[in-house]
Amino acid sequence: MKNKKAQLFLVTLTLLAFTILTLSIIAYQTSQSFENRLSDIASFERLSNLDLSAQKVLKNIFDDKSGINVTIKGLDVTFEETLPNVHAEFNASLDSFKNYLETNFDSINLSIGSIKQYIPLLMPSHNIFYNHSQNNVINITNSEFNINALDVYFATNSTLLSGYSCSLTMGSSPSILLSVSGDLANGGRYDCVGQIDPTKHSLASINTSQGNMTVIITNPGTILITVPNGVYSKVKTKMTVNNTNENQLEVRYPLGVININFVNLGVKKLGDARIA
Repeated sequence: MKNKKAQLFLVTLTLLAFTILTLSIIAYQTSQSFENRLSDIASFERLSNLDLSAQKVLKNIFDDKSGINVTIKGLDVTFEETLPNVHAEFNASLDSFKNYLETNFDSINLSIGSIKQYIPLLMPSHNIFYNHSQNNVINITNSEFNINALDVYFATNSTLLSGYSCSLTMGSSPSILLSVSGDLANGGRYDCVGQIDPTKHSLASINTSQGNMTVIITNPGTILITVPNGVYSKVKTKMTVNNTNENQLEVRYPLGVININFVNLGVKKLGDARIA
């Protein structure tokens, strides 16, 4: 009888030890899973912080060095700058930030080549691009005809000559209310206004003593604003867009300027930066 009790006690102890071992293993695995989860959360938080910090610095560089002021008020988006826009300090600041970021953080890369060359700005909600094909040429792409009105104003130190052109192709659907005006050094004033067809060619040209300042609608949805070489002119470009996605109206760098890759997590993120 005593042998049977001893055997039963031994079996009970064995089962108890096995249960404790099993629970210990489960607790260890749970702890490891929890620690891994915390590590993943910390990594994702680091990714988000890197992205937001890079966006903030890119916007600050734009505001301080690009020579372009961008404002949004209701459905009006306004760009103000002086052409030609020679942005050497802007490019140098971008290069410096890229070098700092990629030297200190191996998980992030800045793609700034096109920004340095064109300063491309995008309104994602309306698929409108504003960039510079040359430092004295503003190129606006309005391929979906989401601009209802376009007001371009020149203020230059050049003098107005007698020749000018206001050759507009009128239209009703689609259409843009185009207004081009200019104030020149000798008190000359220029105005050209019309409800144009954005799918057809239109030209507004101010003949100055150093060449023609022009606004040209060429190809469906393409608008070119040009100041001739040797002329320095403030250019204010105000677009009034349609009310599609009004609450989402923003001006941003194109997607891909920020590239974050956490190899250990298999996580990649392409980012942009909001300008206005």
